[in-house]
Amino acid sequence: MTSAPARAVIAATSVSSPRSERFDVGLADVGDDVAWDPDAAAHELRDACISNALNAAQAKGYVIGRRVVVIVGAQCIGVDPATSRYYPESPERHVKALLPGSEVTSLVLSHACASTGVAAGVAADLCRAGAADTVVVCSSSIDGSLEEDTFRDARAWAPEVRPFDQAAAGTRVYGFAGALIVQAAPTPLGDDPVITGWHARSIGGKTVSDPDEEYRVMSESARKAGRAPTLVIAHATGTKQGDQAELQAIARYAETYGLAVDVLANKGAVGHAVFAAGVASIVTAVRVLSGVPVGGSFGLREPLAAPGSIRLLAEAEGEARLDLSDRHRAALVNGFGFSGSNVALIIETEGENHD
Repeated sequence: MTSAPARAVIAATSVSSPRSERFDVGLADVGDDVAWDPDAAAHELRDACISNALNAAQAKGYVIGRRVVVIVGAQCIGVDPATSRYYPESPERHVKALLPGSEVTSLVLSHACASTGVAAGVAADLCRAGAADTVVVCSSSIDGSLEEDTFRDARAWAPEVRPFDQAAAGTRVYGFAGALIVQAAPTPLGDDPVITGWHARSIGGKTVSDPDEEYRVMSESARKAGRAPTLVIAHATGTKQGDQAELQAIARYAETYGLAVDVLANKGAVGHAVFAAGVASIVTAVRVLSGVPVGGSFGLREPLAAPGSIRLLAEAEGEARLDLSDRHRAALVNGFGFSGSNVALIIETEGENHD
């Protein structure tokens, strides 16, 4: 008797952000998150999220197993205390201490803002191929002169992030850390979501967003998953060219599959998480699909013109909230890197097909 093939289940998540008061708008706080410490090093916040997420997965009943892979999204890994705020040390030692009975290996993925989206896709492949029992995907970003100078040099810095908004003028970093636990399991426990498809391309040297390339990864991820979700968690950085390009790609995706699409963006709430942006977007998808109410896309107050098939979920007024889980059981998550690396993932929950 053969066992059921493994699926790539997102068993648990944990995040940390100084914008905690905005979590109920763009990244809802459901109790497994880490309080932000402005004096902490990046790796300390990231590692606290890893600990929380591993504990949460085990508390649900997932068995971590012997083979554990840690994938960190970062420009590089450092050990110099003088630069650890920006270039943190590897989390491998931390995870080994948490899981003394497991064989822990690690790798770094550096694809700019697409890094942890690609990392989640690689995690899914490792789980489905039987090459890992559990994969930890993690990253962090810290608000500081390094990120600000980089965005200013690209003329993309702004005091406020306004995704898909007519007044959008650029993006900024507030700080963010997060971790996902991707588990090789024959079936998810409860309504935990599964990564069912992903696609990435890195053409290199691109300093502007390319709607054709973005559409390509979106459509290919849908083809691999065998479904085209009607909820898109957008990359949406609040830069004029980038948001317009992504909107074109989403419009083409909706037209190709004959869909009416809801679009949600989180960077107005938590800022641009840079290498951790994929974690932030995947966690947003996980929580929306689980029924956590959201207040639309924070900062989106004057939406750009969009085709009638696209509904940009604007910032809600006052305490108004949306439960999108009654309409959506799957989400397409975008991650588009400044370097020319683009990724899209399909995340879906079990149950009735609403898409």
